[in-house]
Amino acid sequence: IEGVPWAEKMWEILESGLNKTFLYWCQIVLNMGEKDEVLNNWVSVFMETYEETCCDLVYDIEYIHGKLVEKIEKLLQKVQQSCKTLQIDMPVCGKKQLSLCQEQYQSFFLFIFLFLFRYEKLIEVRVNELNKLRKKQLELCNNLGKEPKIIKDSPLPSSEEIEEFQKHIEKLESEKFNRLEKFISTKEELLDIIKELNIQPSSNFEKEVFASDDSAFTVTTENMKQLEQLHRSLHKQLKDVKEEIEQRRNKIDDLWNLLDVDLKEREAFRHKYIGNSVDVLEALRSEVKRCEELKKANIKEMRRDFGFFYSDCYNEDLLELHEVELTKWKKYYAENKQKKLKLSARKLQKEQTMCTPAKSVLSLFPSTSHTRIVTPLTTTKRKLATPIMDSRKKPKMVLSEIKSNIVRSK
Repeated sequence: IEGVPWAEKMWEILESGLNKTFLYWCQIVLNMGEKDEVLNNWVSVFMETYEETCCDLVYDIEYIHGKLVEKIEKLLQKVQQSCKTLQIDMPVCGKKQLSLCQEQYQSFFLFIFLFLFRYEKLIEVRVNELNKLRKKQLELCNNLGKEPKIIKDSPLPSSEEIEEFQKHIEKLESEKFNRLEKFISTKEELLDIIKELNIQPSSNFEKEVFASDDSAFTVTTENMKQLEQLHRSLHKQLKDVKEEIEQRRNKIDDLWNLLDVDLKEREAFRHKYIGNSVDVLEALRSEVKRCEELKKANIKEMRRDFGFFYSDCYNEDLLELHEVELTKWKKYYAENKQKKLKLSARKLQKEQTMCTPAKSVLSLFPSTSHTRIVTPLTTTKRKLATPIMDSRKKPKMVLSEIKSNIVRSK
């Protein structure tokens, strides 16, 4: 205890007091003049009492010491757990090599408690930050149709891991923005297409795409794939409709020319059915069907008027009848040639206005355009002329060739 003031002072007090107490007790015992047997008994009681008192004092201080150590250990465990949670090193204590009691009051409560308070606050902040990031990630993953990234709770992620997690969320946000941007631009294109086609969305997915509220559509990976498929499908549908409409219009023009349809009727039909919508295509299909039926009816009527068309009596008289019928249609052609030329010139002018490759008027008015209904007659005339005029062939051979040519022409 040398050099410890409080201990030296305590020993001085105890030594002085014990001497006074011991001497005073001995003086009283001696004055009582009791026998040695009684005196020995009193001495034993004094010694036992003194020893018990000393033991009680030591026991009390040991108990206090144990409680203090237990308290320090618990606090150190908290600090250690906080450091483990934060993934940081344990702070160093006791550099001054103070006693346990001094360590607690001078270093522990000023140093460890300070770090413990700081670490607990840091844990609270980091947990709140992590929960916000998790919530944000979950929302983004639900919108994108992706699985969220799992991040551990214990120990808490380090500052570097939190920063990496933040970058992951920023990447998800960027991907969501890019998908939304693509969706909006694609939706605008699709709206133009369905407007031109004059169709309405049918499936639930199409209704989500074309809803007025863009938030009704979630930009998941699967939805973006379906959106791309819908985009390709509608583009192809529009292309097919345009091509078929162009083909149908050309077919209708040819049929109108063949049937000699009135110009006012043609213009009325063209003005009524414009554009590239599905209903316009259906109208064109119906018009083609109507004209084809009318054409077939006219051909049937003409064939009925010319009863020898299907005759199988192959002789000079049959050939002469075909020649007469052919002459009649040539005359009809000559009488209406100027009218057909004007119609062809009008068609050519229209095509040039629409920036289509120019065609010759004669190419628009082929020699067979008004004789297709009598093509078998023309073919028969061309193919049978030479055999009949060839006098060197035998009549049976000529008749056989005539018959085979007529069959082929039919």
